[in-house]
Amino acid sequence: MPTVPVQDNELLALQQRLWDALHAPAEQRPEPFGLFQDLWAMACLALFTAHPEHLDGADAVVREAFADYCRAHDGTAGRRFTSAELRGLPVLVHAAVIRTAARIVFGEDPLAAADAVAGLSRDPHSTAIVALRRAWHSSPLRFATRENTARIETVMDVAKYSGPGLAPSLKRRSPTAASATVLCER
Repeated sequence: MPTVPVQDNELLALQQRLWDALHAPAEQRPEPFGLFQDLWAMACLALFTAHPEHLDGADAVVREAFADYCRAHDGTAGRRFTSAELRGLPVLVHAAVIRTAARIVFGEDPLAAADAVAGLSRDPHSTAIVALRRAWHSSPLRFATRENTARIETVMDVAKYSGPGLAPSLKRRSPTAASATVLCER
């Protein structure tokens, strides 16, 4: 991969942490696998929902590259990508997304950190939840056991129990259930 000189201590510390995980002894492999699994899921969430303002402290080149990418892919219904664009993400966009994901995974409160990026609590039917579910069930995790680690358990609970398409339409619900839903949404 081409390299870009960065001075971002947070990103450099994350790089060292990932390097150490990749070179862990065989008996410690489940822990690094869980780390990469968590980062993958949160990176997908960040790719579809993060904005340059989530990159405070990052190098200017990373923020600018991510800002350009966001402008090019934000639409009226959220961020959209073709599969070719997803396969060919620029290196600096990768850096921005992984940096944002690491803040969620390694934060004191991963749910609050994910909420700050994706607004999960503001909209329980957010398309960000769909992105998170897709990430969890896609490559490279499709062969994993799907047992999330304790680090991101609260975030993944949001993905399991809310989001578009999980509740039956109002036409299929009883009038009592429809009223309860309206009250809960208020």
